[in-house]
Amino acid sequence: MRCGFGWSRLVVACGLVLLAATAVACTEQDPAVAYHNRGIAHWQRGQYAEALADLNKAVELNPENAGAYLNRGNVYDELGEFDRAVADYNQAIELDPQNAFAHRNRGVAYYRQGDLKQALADFDRAVELDPEYARAYGSRGDAYYELGEYEKAFEDYDKIIQMVSDDAQLAWGYYHRGLASTSMGDYDQALGDLDRAVELSPSDPLGYFSRALVLAELGRSTEAASDAEKVCRLVPEDEACQELKAMGLTN
Repeated sequence: MRCGFGWSRLVVACGLVLLAATAVACTEQDPAVAYHNRGIAHWQRGQYAEALADLNKAVELNPENAGAYLNRGNVYDELGEFDRAVADYNQAIELDPQNAFAHRNRGVAYYRQGDLKQALADFDRAVELDPEYARAYGSRGDAYYELGEYEKAFEDYDKIIQMVSDDAQLAWGYYHRGLASTSMGDYDQALGDLDRAVELSPSDPLGYFSRALVLAELGRSTEAASDAEKVCRLVPEDEACQELKAMGLTN
């Protein structure tokens, strides 16, 4: 079981701060910037209707503002309106071709539409534009994983582990690298990574779930059952718990 793009909101928020930073000083003089920044604030609070209203106004007042299109695309993406999201990302990229955030976010929208070829092209471009953009490697790793290219996924997740220091981001990297190792049948490597993921994020049931499966494959049934019990304590109604019960790893 994979986390999908649970990291994406943090990624985009970081991008938004960078995009808006140079404009904050002139907010009072430029209404387009004021609408843009307020739209970002609404978006970050999950107030999507208000965010769209402000970002629409920002685009109307300044149709050359790549950031406003990017941020409106982010709102559409979270609403599941991927065609509109892609259209806005296209406009952002046309206005600012070197924007790694726009390429990465468009790639995420393509990924969610199932267009992995287009997604990979955007993720490749994002890391080309910004080789230190750890989250773009994470997104590309997810695309490779979905394509069954587990070695390439492993390499991208490994890059994240080498690049980040925050516990939550490290846990994400170790967890996903562990999944790639599991899919390649390298259970010892997977177990080491999942141990680290659980250590860094002990309240995340997915780490215990995936480690339980690996331990079961290794014949370590007592330890697998212990992890299965932890999953069911954390999320008793979740499908992960039900799957472990069906496997006979917990009651």
